[in-house]
Amino acid sequence: MNQVMRLLFGWSLILTILFSSVRIVAFDASFYAQFYEKTKLADELGVSNQDLNKSMAMMLDYITGKRSNMDGTMVRDGHVVQIYNAKEKAHMKDVRQLYQNVMLALKICVGILIAVPCLFYIRERTMKKVIANCCVGFFQSLLCFGVFLLVIGFWALTDFTDFWIKFHELFFTNDLWLLDPRTDFMIEICPEALFSSLILRIVVVMLAGFVPCALFSIWYMKRKAPIGYSL
Repeated sequence: MNQVMRLLFGWSLILTILFSSVRIVAFDASFYAQFYEKTKLADELGVSNQDLNKSMAMMLDYITGKRSNMDGTMVRDGHVVQIYNAKEKAHMKDVRQLYQNVMLALKICVGILIAVPCLFYIRERTMKKVIANCCVGFFQSLLCFGVFLLVIGFWALTDFTDFWIKFHELFFTNDLWLLDPRTDFMIEICPEALFSSLILRIVVVMLAGFVPCALFSIWYMKRKAPIGYSL
């Protein structure tokens, strides 16, 4: 029973860090603004920087529930046009649902992170054993996740396009995500280079969460853990 609870705690902490990292990075409007400024994408697309940033902000606000639709216009090549078409809006409806599911999973993970230590305390009656169990669970789970992350990272670095296609096929049951740059503005403002940079930043933020937790686990198990507990 202790091992199940350890792994439940460990994976919940990992998913909490993962989901939080995605939320922090993916919805940082300044990241997109800096990318657009650096790549001069607005000039390439025939729109103003203001409209380009407004288009991305509209998408992010819709996903997070800050707005109920993605209706809006912009000036492109001297003409007033709708920013997103019906197909793009339908796809983002699926993305919005996916985001809501992830946020629900995040709340569940946080609940587990609170509940499991409490259950450990009821069983063990000492905080040293509670912390030791949590450290062991996190470290064991992190080793498994690390292997998974290395495989995914190598795949993304060697063939990002294939990785990105398989990612969408895993999470979406339709082909609405197959956007056409000739007709869909969304794919133009979200080039592959942007997603590559986004994923790299997410990994960096995740490591900023994983490394301190891993170092603390190692230190605690070496210096403070009761006899009989080891990584």
